[in-house]
Amino acid sequence: MATSETVMGMVRLVMPAFRTNHEKIVFAVHASFIISGFDLIATGRSAFALDALSSSPQG
Repeated sequence: MATSETVMGMVRLVMPAFRTNHEKIVFAVHASFIISGFDLIATGRSAFALDALSSSPQG
């Protein structure tokens, strides 16, 4: 599970430049998902495909 220390560690590591407060929130949520071990496997229309979770990630 992501802790505040690990999320802040990721912020310091990446040193992002935020334009809005919304970007800060999204970054913190995204960082907590990554630290917790989740992977993004689909975006856009392909995320809504019936087999989106069964196909292997391409990269």
